[in-house]
Order: sequence, then C-alpha cells, then structure tokens
Amino acid sequence: MTNMCHYMKMNVYHEKLPISGISQELDNDAFVKESTIQAVKNQIRGFIQF
Repeated sequence: MTNMCHYMKMNVYHEKLPISGISQELDNDAFVKESTIQAVKNQIRGFIQF
C-alpha cells in the first residue's frame, strides 16, 4: 500500500506500529502490553506533528 501511495506522489507517515499478532495485544478490546500502549501514544503524537 505504501508503494502505491508513493507512486501516486502521496506522503505516507513513516512510523508503523510493530503489531504482528493483534490477538496477543488485546484483552476486552484494550491493549494490555505497556510497550504497545507507549508505541500507540508515540505514533499518535508523531502523526499529529506530521
């Protein structure tokens, strides 16, 4: 998808969430790992500045 967006000359936010197994990250629709929670917060802050 990123390559397709670049081909169409679109800017793509570079930070990606390192979540390969979402089922292991969630419990009752909430993140349970502190490292994932921090990564999401960092991505939100960075995207706002983007």
